Amino acid sequence: DWSSDVCSSDLAALAFAMPLFATMGAALFLGETVRARRWSAVVAGFVGVLIILRPGVIPFELGAAMVLLSAMLGAAITLVFKHFIGGERATTLILYQSLFSALFSVPPAAFVWEMPANLALWMMIANGILGTIGWITFLRACALADASALMPFEFLRLPVVAIFAYLLFGEVPDQWVWLGAAVIFSSTLYIAHREAVVARAAQARRAAGEPL
Repeated sequence: DWSSDVCSSDLAALAFAMPLFATMGAALFLGETVRARRWSAVVAGFVGVLIILRPGVIPFELGAAMVLLSAMLGAAITLVFKHFIGGERATTLILYQSLFSALFSVPPAAFVWEMPANLALWMMIANGILGTIGWITFLRACALADASALMPFEFLRLPVVAIFAYLLFGEVPDQWVWLGAAVIFSSTLYIAHREAVVARAAQARRAAGEPL
């Protein structure tokens, strides 16, 4: 067991380090200007995740290291997509992403593969369709905004999952979920407002013929 001494909430909290890595990568490799407001929104979102998950002390063992590696690779994919989205179609990028994922996942899966039952098969098909739609919308967002401006919205996944868990499975969120969700929504709302203000200011300068 890679993570026998690490609870699932610890590992989930580590997985949400991806926006932090992506924001740093956007500044280092994409040349994006990441000001204090974006950093504060990313950090606040991560704090909201920690409030919801309430992780304990995480021993640095193989399980935790693998989750951190996954977060860094997820950030790298985001940066690669952002780099190529200006010159490639979204469907082309999604195709290559799917091919590379299959290249690394199919060989080990072949050793334990079992044909899914009817419900599981339909769930897999739905997952593929929804995942493709999600990638298309994400790539469209990358074409419209800086990667560092998009990263705080990644934290919205956790409270959204909590809402669907309540609607579909009757899981009632506790007070920590509501508190963490409030922090996450506040940070994403703030960064969305700030990006809108910056965009309007840039548009006004362009209309006036001023340099950006």
